[in-house]
Amino acid sequence: HDVNVYPNPARGRVTVEWVTEGGEWSVELLDVSGRVCESWNTHGDKLTIDVSHLSRGAYFLRVTDSRSSAVRKIMLINQ
Repeated sequence: HDVNVYPNPARGRVTVEWVTEGGEWSVELLDVSGRVCESWNTHGDKLTIDVSHLSRGAYFLRVTDSRSSAVRKIMLINQ
């Protein structure tokens, strides 16, 4: 998948954007141990996530559709 995550590093909000041909997408935010912190389902091609309540550090975003998935690392610099 062509998945973009910005800004990275992020503070407060992060946007996940992907090239899509339609269909439903699952987006999961995982901590470094692989635990799912939050998850969303969407039919769009972009999702803006409020990450202001999360601790600073490394996280992973997993974007999945019915055919495949992609994982992107993000750094949160929340105060």
